[in-house]
Amino acid sequence: MIVFQLIRVALMAAALLGLGPRVATGQDFTVTGTWTGSISCKSFTAGLKETTKVAPVMTVSQVGNEVGVQLDFGGGVFERYTGLANPDGKKPETKGELGLIRCGTDDVLGSEESFDEIGRFTVATKAPPAVKASLKGTTVTARPESVGTCKWKWTRTDVADPGLSTNCQQ
Repeated sequence: MIVFQLIRVALMAAALLGLGPRVATGQDFTVTGTWTGSISCKSFTAGLKETTKVAPVMTVSQVGNEVGVQLDFGGGVFERYTGLANPDGKKPETKGELGLIRCGTDDVLGSEESFDEIGRFTVATKAPPAVKASLKGTTVTARPESVGTCKWKWTRTDVADPGLSTNCQQ
C-alpha cells in the first residue's frame, strides 16, 4: 500500500514539474503570418518534361489546427489552400507537419475545370512571439495536360494574422 502511495506522489510531483509525458495540444504551434519563398515544380506536360519556379507571397491564418493559405502572384492572381496543422508529439509548440489541399481540387482528376494539388510539409518555428520559422514540403499536381511535383521552401517574415478563412468558401 505504501508503495502505491509513493508512486502516486512521485507521479504528481513529476506532473507539477513538467517531467511527465506531454500531450500535443497544438495550442502554441502556429504557422500564421506572412511568408517569403519559392515553389519549384517539375512536370510532364504533353509528353515533355518542364521545370518552373515561382515566388509568390504566402499568407497563412491558423485557427486551432485548421489552416487557410493564400498565394499572391501579383496582378490580382491568387491561389487558395485549406489544410490541417499537426503538432509534433515531443515539441508541439515549435515543430509539426502541415497537410494542404488546393481549393478547387476535386475527385475528377485532371478535369478541365480544376487544377488538383495536395501536399505535405514540415514546419519548424520558434516559440511565440518569435517570427523565425521555416516551412518545407512537396505537393503533387494534376491538370488536364500535365502531372508534376512541386517543392515548397518558405521563411516566415511576419506573424500578423492576415485574417484568411480556413476553408475554401472564403
